[in-house]
Amino acid sequence: MGWINRRINVFLLLSAMMMGGLLFSRALLSISTVALVLFLISTHKPQDLLFRFRRQTYSVALAAMALVPALSFFWSDNTSQWMRLMKDKSVFVLLPLAFTGAAFLRTEHRKTLLKTFLIFCSLASLGILVYYSFNREEIIRGLYAGRPFPTPTGHIRLGLLLAFGACVALKLYFDERRMILLGGLILLGTGIMILSARSGILALLCGLPAVLFAQFPGPRKWLFSALFLVLALPALWLAVLWIPPLKQRAEYMRYDLEQMMLGRTPNTSDGMRLQSLKTGWELFVEAPLLGTGLGDLEQEAQARSHSQNASWAKEVWRVPHNQWLYVMASCGLAGLAVFGISFLLVFLSGAQNEGPLWWSLHLILLSSFLTEYTIDEQVGAAFYLFWVLIFKKT
Repeated sequence: MGWINRRINVFLLLSAMMMGGLLFSRALLSISTVALVLFLISTHKPQDLLFRFRRQTYSVALAAMALVPALSFFWSDNTSQWMRLMKDKSVFVLLPLAFTGAAFLRTEHRKTLLKTFLIFCSLASLGILVYYSFNREEIIRGLYAGRPFPTPTGHIRLGLLLAFGACVALKLYFDERRMILLGGLILLGTGIMILSARSGILALLCGLPAVLFAQFPGPRKWLFSALFLVLALPALWLAVLWIPPLKQRAEYMRYDLEQMMLGRTPNTSDGMRLQSLKTGWELFVEAPLLGTGLGDLEQEAQARSHSQNASWAKEVWRVPHNQWLYVMASCGLAGLAVFGISFLLVFLSGAQNEGPLWWSLHLILLSSFLTEYTIDEQVGAAFYLFWVLIFKKT
């Protein structure tokens, strides 16, 4: 019993470090992820882990997300870039394999981790407010020029994390009826608005109704979820009017649209994103079955953008800012089929039993897929894998 308790304490510590890394430090995230994998693997025989791994559909599905990108080595010319990107992809195999050894986890450990994550998110949101209060003019000038709010791990990913944290706060409030949890929800919502990451706001609007939907019986669940969305839109409009960073972001969006109408899209924030989608689609059309290969995607996107207009800024030469198009351009229809089926299988494995936060997590991710290659990036991949595996093991 003492050994089990020590294992649980070490696991919770490493998990807390990993959650802190998601929000505050990519280096800490890398170190804690490796440490967590090594800790879980070291406590079991490899053959036992493999046996359990093969029997868990969701674990196999998660690992399959890295299959076609791994095989694209054979049609990628830039093998060094392929190796760098596959380093991030390796967690789709290593974390599910390691978590097969986490049979000691129980439901109370999930709640502990959720509360820990909420504390970290609240600290991050508080940090946003403090930083904004001391650097208001600099931040507004940056947003005026199209630059994002400065954060340790990226404003877009931070917005998604805070949105999920808000869903956690609401779910824990319904479970415990403690007003401090509603205060945490308000704090996180305010942080997202100050951060002014539009994907974070969309994620919040997608994730919270899933928690509300589960709290009310019968037709009332539809009524309250619809009422939330109806009230959220004017509330968002008021936020745009009253919160300076969000107002500045909205004004830059208007400027962006005007530039698009004038045909100057690559020189603006949204314009560069649209150009990346156009380039990604063209690359997919050229190699629809297998794509460019994971290692060659960035190089091919740069070459295509440069051939269309050599005067465009280097920031225009981006890989597609859409998860589905990123997979299509890099790994073709083969990669899209494997990724789509795998993602669906993982979701279905917990749709009935894992509660509203499972739905919130996947709705948040799906919303982010529209504007980012979320789980082909370190923070996004770790966020998705960690919470999927925690829910499945507890």
